[in-house]
Amino acid sequence: MEDYLVKAASDDLSFTVSIAITTRLVERAREVHGTSRLATAALGRALSLVGIMGTDLEGRQTVSLQIISNGPLKGLFVQSDANGNVRGYIKNPHIELPPNEIGNIDVESGIGKSGYLYVVKDLGFGSPYIGITPLIKGGIATDLAHYFYTSEQTPSVVAAGAYIGPNGRVEASGGMIGRILPGTALEKVEILEHRLENLPPLSELIREFKSVESILKVIFKDIPYIILERRGIRYHCPCSRERAKTTLILLGKEELSSIIEEGSTEVTCVFCGSRYHFDREELEEILASIE
Repeated sequence: MEDYLVKAASDDLSFTVSIAITTRLVERAREVHGTSRLATAALGRALSLVGIMGTDLEGRQTVSLQIISNGPLKGLFVQSDANGNVRGYIKNPHIELPPNEIGNIDVESGIGKSGYLYVVKDLGFGSPYIGITPLIKGGIATDLAHYFYTSEQTPSVVAAGAYIGPNGRVEASGGMIGRILPGTALEKVEILEHRLENLPPLSELIREFKSVESILKVIFKDIPYIILERRGIRYHCPCSRERAKTTLILLGKEELSSIIEEGSTEVTCVFCGSRYHFDREELEEILASIE
């Protein structure tokens, strides 16, 4: 089944719930980066959630999540555009830790509780918006909910998870963001929060129900709702040889001259691992273009 997300709202538009199934997306990230089970779980959560955040974008806008922390994974960076294209990387992709006290992959210890979550929105209006909040748990979803509440004044319920099989492959992955809009009746807020917070782990729901639509029926139950959007989502990096060339130009004449003395160089994309080789002649042409 192809990965996709659905954004739904109560019929009075008082709250929205966006759910994404990202199994193929996260498995692709695992293949690209060769991640351990721990790193796959952490990166998968962030990729799923930033993909949902991309539904608020349009045109060439992008949104990024970055975590810099004291845990052994050291942090990660993920990004989504307005078309469901998601990419990212984790700093220490091969770190592994023992399971936590209930036998699950210990993402919280891997990320650590000391550090910061950065949300960067490039909306195409000059300098990007940057929001920063301290980590409060290290599990990513709770930290993002804290960001929504403190920086955007939007009470939210956030969840994400991945089920990783014995062979290390991703068998189920997804994310969910529920947002309560200002003015919503307290009774309805309490009903929604109770349902969302008491759901089984999202990866279990995806394995059981197989579709976002079925999960939404469980969440809304007797509350009328409408589907606002349905779109595909995938792991995709728009890197190219031209972008790699731009990276070399940004190094400046002095650094580029030093590289030319070595004869050639290779630019590797941190998001997808693509490699772009430049020989001496190409490097000299690049240097000439900036002189």
